[in-house]
Formats: sequence, C-alpha cells, structure tokens
Amino acid sequence: MSNIYTKSNVFFSGHGIWKPSYGYVQVPRGVTIHFYTLFAKMFRDGMAEKILKGEPTEIERTHEEFCQVPNMRLTPLGSFGTQRDARWLNKDYWGQNSMVMGLREGEEMFLKEFFLDCKREMLQGDHLVIRWLSCSQLVGFHVAGGKGYGVNATDFSHDPERPSRYRTRMCNHLYERIGKFEQWL
Repeated sequence: MSNIYTKSNVFFSGHGIWKPSYGYVQVPRGVTIHFYTLFAKMFRDGMAEKILKGEPTEIERTHEEFCQVPNMRLTPLGSFGTQRDARWLNKDYWGQNSMVMGLREGEEMFLKEFFLDCKREMLQGDHLVIRWLSCSQLVGFHVAGGKGYGVNATDFSHDPERPSRYRTRMCNHLYERIGKFEQWL
C-alpha cells in the first residue's frame, strides 16, 4: 500500500459537511488544502470531473500550513462515486503520485483526524496538497430555509469564465437589484 503522505495531490472524494460544534483545526506543517467551493456551498459531480481531468477550474479557497480551517466531516460518496472519480484522475496532468481518497460505507472522518495522521507520518520537507472535492455544506441550514438565501446553494455554471449561477430566491433577487443599480449609474 502506498503512503499517502508522500503524494503531491490527494483528492478527497465524498460528502463534506460542517456545523459550528465541529470547531476549527489547524492545517499542519507541510500541508496545503484547496476548496473548490465557497464555504456553505454545494459541490457538483461535473466540477469533480473537470478538476480531475485537469480542465481549468477556479480554486475558491486555499489554506496553507498553520491556518485555521473548519473541521470538516467527510462521509462516503459510495464506492461507485469514488471509483468513478479515480477513473477521471488524469495522472499526466496531476502527477503520477496523485490519488483519489474516499471512505468505505459506514465510515466518516474529520479533517482533524487526518491532520493528526499527517503530523505523525510526514517527515521534514514533505509537502502534501489536499484537494477537497466535496461540499462545504453547513448542517441544519437547509431545513431552516437557508438555501433560499444562498446557504448550501449549488453553482450550476461549472465555468470559472462565467458568473456563478445559483438556484436561490435571495441570490436571484440580489442579481435583479444589482442589474437595476447598474442601469441607474
């Protein structure tokens, strides 16, 4: 079995959720984590395919070593989803040491647990890049009506060259108002 701590790019494939009680965790020495969605936003399969195949895709948030990040909880995407993601991985683009990591059914993992393993296993000078191919969803806000105001909304454009498209009442309402303001200028 290969040592994931010597990989240059590890793609986390699964469902990512966070709630305030999970707290925050410090990114360990030698680790960088990239999120392809804004916080409290959903992640679409089409985005994963583009990223893994090496097509240009915007990274929304990058956290370097020693930064605080939400202690995200990763749950399984299912073996089909993780296997599909692994087939999409373009190693010619991302490097031969890159890999897709998913969890088995019934398992879950917090970033804190993975980061503790990194601290134990990584050697001085090792560098690991984690690419979070999961949602950054806030738990509980969907039921409370948060989606209508942009919480846990999904960007359906999948295109960094075009504006984001969200199916929400509040965002669409704001876009309409912004359009009116532009007409007044």
